Amino acid sequence: MYRHFSAAADASDTPVILYNVPGRTAVDCWPGTVARLARNPAHCGLKEATAAASARAEILSQCPQEFILLSGDDATAMDFMRWGRAASFR
Repeated sequence: MYRHFSAAADASDTPVILYNVPGRTAVDCWPGTVARLARNPAHCGLKEATAAASARAEILSQCPQEFILLSGDDATAMDFMRWGRAASFR
């Protein structure tokens, strides 16, 4: 996952938003991997499509303040907004 998203960011002139949708891809991008990817300024945020509140908390605590966290799941959209960084667009 790390190499895949890093290669995408390196090949792009525009910021990249990571998208974690394990329900459709059968692969989960773990919070530690997201934190590593967030160190690259080309990765500006994550659209998270899991209901794991603990993963959200871990991502928020490990990623830079400017890293955007978006809900990719209707059922969790309100919770994401309550966390405060779901709407912090640049």
